[in-house]
Amino acid sequence: MRKQLGLIVAAMLYGCNGPTPVTHEESPPTRAAPRLPFYDGAGFLHGDRLRVPRRGEVTWNGTPVDQATLISYLGETARIPAGFRLFVEFEPGVPQAQVDQVRQQIVDSGLCAQHRCAEVGWNVQRPVVN
Repeated sequence: MRKQLGLIVAAMLYGCNGPTPVTHEESPPTRAAPRLPFYDGAGFLHGDRLRVPRRGEVTWNGTPVDQATLISYLGETARIPAGFRLFVEFEPGVPQAQVDQVRQQIVDSGLCAQHRCAEVGWNVQRPVVN
């Protein structure tokens, strides 16, 4: 009787084909595209401005910067305790891969963990008070 009950329970749990094989293949982890908090305040107060245009050079406070300089500036800014916030502007139409790359560099610098990064609208007139 126990044997029959065990067979019935096993059939109910596994069906007629036996247990479903478990594969240990894992899909590669997907990394979500980084996001920066959006800031829509009235002005830049004690902050740096990073502009990423569709065409042309990326600028830091109006000065063109290359990739290596941008990474250096991000690291230097993140090392300043209680330093300025970084405001980032992406021109509409910038390729998404470039947006994701710049956002990731900012996140990797540690500025966002310090709550010192924000994305702002492109060409929105703001007073700059430093």
